[in-house]
Amino acid sequence: MARRLTQKELEAYVIPDEMRDSLALTTLFEGDDRVFVLYVPGEQRENARVIARTTVNAVTGVASVDICGLDRQ
Repeated sequence: MARRLTQKELEAYVIPDEMRDSLALTTLFEGDDRVFVLYVPGEQRENARVIARTTVNAVTGVASVDICGLDRQ
């Protein structure tokens, strides 16, 4: 579910090739929410560049996608 939602939202944005080749994904647990963070790692953790945060509530199934720092097509 989260993957499909994120992919659909990202279709409207331009992801430079140099970013696309180094994308990473992590999952955070925040109460009932599962947050899937798509990012480009940095030299240090605090230098990572977040591309998308997809939040899915494990109880209700409500999901949302936030796209960060990308240009729309």
